[in-house]
Amino acid sequence: MPSARERRILLPDLPLAWLVAAGYITCLVATILLLALVLHQLLARYLWFSTQMRLVGQARSALALTEGGREQRLALSDLARREPHEVVRLLAEAGLTSRILDPQGRTVAQAGPEVKGMPLPSPEHLIRARSGRMGRRMVGTAWLAEAPRRRMLLVLMPLGPPRSSPPWLQLGAPWRFAEELNTELGRMLLWTGLGALLLGLGTSLVIGRLLARPLQHLAATAHRVAGGDLQARAGLPAGRNEISAVAAAFDEMVARLEQSFAAQKRFVADASHELKTPLTSISGMAELLEQATPEEQRRALGILQKEANRMGRLIEELLALSQAEEMPRTENWRIFDASGLLHELAGSSSLIDPSHPIELVIHDPLWVRADHDGLARVLQNLLDNARKHSPSGTPVKIEGRALPGQVEILMRDQGPGIPEQALPHVFERFYRADPSRARSTGGSGLGLAIVREILQAHQGQAHLRNHPEGGLEVLIRLPSADLQDQTLPSSAASCKMKTQPTDTVEVER
Repeated sequence: MPSARERRILLPDLPLAWLVAAGYITCLVATILLLALVLHQLLARYLWFSTQMRLVGQARSALALTEGGREQRLALSDLARREPHEVVRLLAEAGLTSRILDPQGRTVAQAGPEVKGMPLPSPEHLIRARSGRMGRRMVGTAWLAEAPRRRMLLVLMPLGPPRSSPPWLQLGAPWRFAEELNTELGRMLLWTGLGALLLGLGTSLVIGRLLARPLQHLAATAHRVAGGDLQARAGLPAGRNEISAVAAAFDEMVARLEQSFAAQKRFVADASHELKTPLTSISGMAELLEQATPEEQRRALGILQKEANRMGRLIEELLALSQAEEMPRTENWRIFDASGLLHELAGSSSLIDPSHPIELVIHDPLWVRADHDGLARVLQNLLDNARKHSPSGTPVKIEGRALPGQVEILMRDQGPGIPEQALPHVFERFYRADPSRARSTGGSGLGLAIVREILQAHQGQAHLRNHPEGGLEVLIRLPSADLQDQTLPSSAASCKMKTQPTDTVEVER
C-alpha cells in the first residue's frame, strides 16, 4: 500500500487529463531528444569517415593510383619517388588542397585552394599518423583544425612504411558542408519535434478527457449514493477495460447496498409489527385485569400467557436468524452421518405429534461436514412446517440419498401446498404465502429464512415445489464430506435402513 508521500506524488491536485498529457508529453520529449542525439551522432560519424574516404578516393584518382578498377595502396614508394611539386599540382588540378611534408613535418611542396591557410600537423599528429588507422587498411590520422576562414578536415598519411621515416601527404577539405548539414538536420528535428509535441499534447488531452469523463460520472454517482440516493447507477456501457470493470462493480455494490437497506427496513418494520401485536394484547389484558371478574381474570391470564409465549418464540427466532447470518463457515463443524440426525428427529416427532407419522427412507449414509446444531435446526424447522400444514393423520415423508459430491434430503407433506407465484418469496423474512400459513398456525414467518441462512453458510441449497399429487416438497442439497483423509467416528459402521409406513424405523447392522 503506498505511503502518504507516494500518494501525494501519484495523486497530485491536478485533473486526470492534465496528468495524462504531462506524462505523454514527458515521454515524447524524452524520445525526441534521444532520437535527435542518436541521429546527430550517427550523421557526424558518417560525415567524418565519408569525408576522409572521399578525400583519399579523389587523391587516388588524381594520381592515377588505380589499376584495372582495383585500388592500390596509397602509401607506396611510387609517390615518394615522384617529384613533390608534381604530386601537389596533380591534386590541385583535381580541386584538392594538399601538402607534401618531409619526415620531420616541414613543408616540401603545397598547392590547392586556400593551401596557405591549412594548418601544419603538430608532432602529436605525426606520432598518431604512424600508428593510426583510417578504415581497414590505410595508415594515417585525421582531425579538425581551425583555418583563418573556416574549419577544415585534415588527413595525414605516410608515403611509405611508417617505421622508415617516410615523407607525409597532408590533404585538407572544408568542413562547412558537414556543419551546414548538421545545422539543417537540427533545424528539421526542432520543427518536427515542435509539431510532434503539439500533436502529442492535443492527442493526450483528448485521451485524458475520454478517460476522465466516465470517472467524473462515476464520482458524481458516488456522491449521489453518499447523499442517500441508492437508486443511482453509473450506467456505463460494458467493456473490457478497467474503467468499465470498476463501473460494473460499483453498480453491483450499490444494488446490493440498496437491497440490504430495503431488507433491513422491511425487517425492522415486520419485526415491529410482529412484536406490536402481542404487546397490544398484553397491554389490553393488563387494563382488563383491574376491573375483571375472577372468571375474566382467569381467561385474561391465559391470553397473557399465550401472547408472552408467542413473543418469546418470536424473539428466540430473531436471535436464531441473527446467529445463522453470522455463522462461521468452519468453526465447530465436524463430519457426521446426517441419517442419524434424521432418525433422531423422526423418533422425537413421533412422540411429540403422533397424528403425523414419519415415513423415513435412507438409501445411503449421508456423510456431511457441517455444524450439527445448525443442520438440526434446518431439518426441525422444515419438519415443523410440514406437520403444521398437513391434515391430521397424514404422514410426512422424508427420503435421504448420497450422490457424487453431494447429499440430498427430500421432505414432503400432504398439505395444500403454496401458490406458484409465492414460491420465490417463501424464504424471505416474515413472508406468509396464504391464510393457511398465517399467525393462526403459530408461525412467525422466520423459519424458512433461518433455513436459507444456515444452508448458505454450508454452501447448500433448498428448493421448494408443489408435488403433482398434492403437498409441498422440499429438496435440500449439501456438499458431501471428503472421507479419504478423515478418521471416521466409531459410530460410522455401515448400515442399511428400512422404513415402515409408520414412524417406526428398523435398522440392520
